[in-house]
Amino acid sequence: MQTSTYRQFVSKELIALGFGILAITFAPILIKISSQELGANAIVFHRFWVATLVLGIWNRIKIEKNQENEIDSEQLQPKTTENWLLLLGAGVADAFCMVAWAWSIERTSIAHSTLLHNLTPIFTTLGGWLFFGQYFEMKFLLGVAITIGGSIAIVLEDWQLASGSFIGDQAALFSAIAYSIRLLVIERLRDRLSTATIILWISLITTLAVIPTALLFEERIFPGSWLVWIAVILQGLLCEVIGQGAIAYSLKRFSSGFVSLCLLLEPFLAAILAWFIFVQELSILDMFAFPVILLGIYLAKSSEGSEKSGLQDY
Repeated sequence: MQTSTYRQFVSKELIALGFGILAITFAPILIKISSQELGANAIVFHRFWVATLVLGIWNRIKIEKNQENEIDSEQLQPKTTENWLLLLGAGVADAFCMVAWAWSIERTSIAHSTLLHNLTPIFTTLGGWLFFGQYFEMKFLLGVAITIGGSIAIVLEDWQLASGSFIGDQAALFSAIAYSIRLLVIERLRDRLSTATIILWISLITTLAVIPTALLFEERIFPGSWLVWIAVILQGLLCEVIGQGAIAYSLKRFSSGFVSLCLLLEPFLAAILAWFIFVQELSILDMFAFPVILLGIYLAKSSEGSEKSGLQDY
């Protein structure tokens, strides 16, 4: 009985989600290394062209292998106009999210920017209800409130001491809305296209969208040292292909509201990595926030609304 309950709670999609969150946790560390030579727009550009190249090769191999399998071939190529429009929307939203996020950090405090960017679960839950007709019971909404509260605790001390900029704060808020659009679109597409296909086209569209800002606002586009080259390549491979790929895979089962909620673990895990690599201190609030976030995620996971409606275990 306990084994059955465990299997019902811990699915392969949940494991993939956890693995994806762990992978993207390395992004702040890699960005810190990359920023020694490159600006934010150049870093984003490299992250996505690397992901596009790797996934393009992977998808080409898969298409050639599955030429005789009509069902698999349909999942590897976005043939319908609706699919193309959804991918275009997700790619543009992703590019806007990345640029707005980087822009907000330059114009407001990191604490303000992080706090507002972490409001993504509110927009994904609202979007799922408005556009997909998803139902979220009170227990799920309580989990959202608790988890956001825990994530706020991580930056609360810095936020109290920091001064913000209204324009920078707005950019951070818009980045949260843009990222929620990306998650909602991927959730919609996961029933039609493979994970690799979705991330490939989003990465390509994001690359093309961010090129103008990189050329206009960056003095330097390409790294000058092997260390920074490794950092930007790892962002494409580890954070985008593996991390975002695993997160997109989990959206086959879970709602974007639940996935965005779990992503609030990332700031705490990033703080742990910073403590381990850069010997940055962990505050009491950091240690308090982790169990609070886990409690909120548990409440959301055990309620109606975490999984897509009508989904059976498979």
